[in-house]
Amino acid sequence: MRQLKWMAGLAAVMISASGIAENNSPGDLSNLKGTWSADCPTFAPGARCSLRWTDGLHKNLLRVAYQVRNAAGNRLFAGEGVYQRTDDNFTVFWNDTNGSLHPLKATYADGALTTYWGRAETEEGKTRYKLNAEGGLTVTDWVKKNGSWHQFMHADYQRD
Repeated sequence: MRQLKWMAGLAAVMISASGIAENNSPGDLSNLKGTWSADCPTFAPGARCSLRWTDGLHKNLLRVAYQVRNAAGNRLFAGEGVYQRTDDNFTVFWNDTNGSLHPLKATYADGALTTYWGRAETEEGKTRYKLNAEGGLTVTDWVKKNGSWHQFMHADYQRD
């Protein structure tokens, strides 16, 4: 379960978003800024996930804070990521309530930002965030097993 929480947290940080750069330059993630929430039953019945995207401490940085709370409001998991723009890619650092601190890689292509995490010798995953026509944010997470990607979480976020 601890790895699943870590993967879901990282997945929440990994972004593929069509429309994210709609009114901005390619790779500009400013349309993600704000607070988003969704049901996250993968963690527990009645669990809610939230994402809060804000400016980082430098104009090249974007910060995301991710939390999962159970139906009673108790925190089940939390993590933070900081994205740094490097040409058409992003370097990301992640830390969470499991004590993890990880460097990640993210790419932006075809209106989507995808973040890749983990190592081939342990475990690899990716997360995609995609803005939809209704103004919501769809987040999908995968883990790589035996060379193939397998989805383990999907959530439809709405702006708060």
